[in-house]
Amino acid sequence: MIQVGEQAALGDATDEYLALVRAFPLVHIRDDAQYQAALAVMWPLVESSVRSDAQEAYLGALTDLIEIYDGQPSVGAGAIEWAAAPPKQSRSLLSRLFPRDK
Repeated sequence: MIQVGEQAALGDATDEYLALVRAFPLVHIRDDAQYQAALAVMWPLVESSVRSDAQEAYLGALTDLIEIYDGQPSVGAGAIEWAAAPPKQSRSLLSRLFPRDK
């Protein structure tokens, strides 16, 4: 659930954020089926050239959950194509897309 501070940060985007959460809840990924479903939700957002504030917030939380399930250390910078990457390599790919020290 969005906390009070997050609601203020999202402003009018709160409804859009909640719609995304209803479509695919942001809960811990427990198995490979949920992991694959999370990746299927993530890819269209990642590939979108323009994302709303709600989509950015949702994608950030979703990628955190994917990284936790992955449990693999980031391999650092390098050219790995999305289509060729094994599913559990998404953490290193995501860390390149969304560096934590922006």
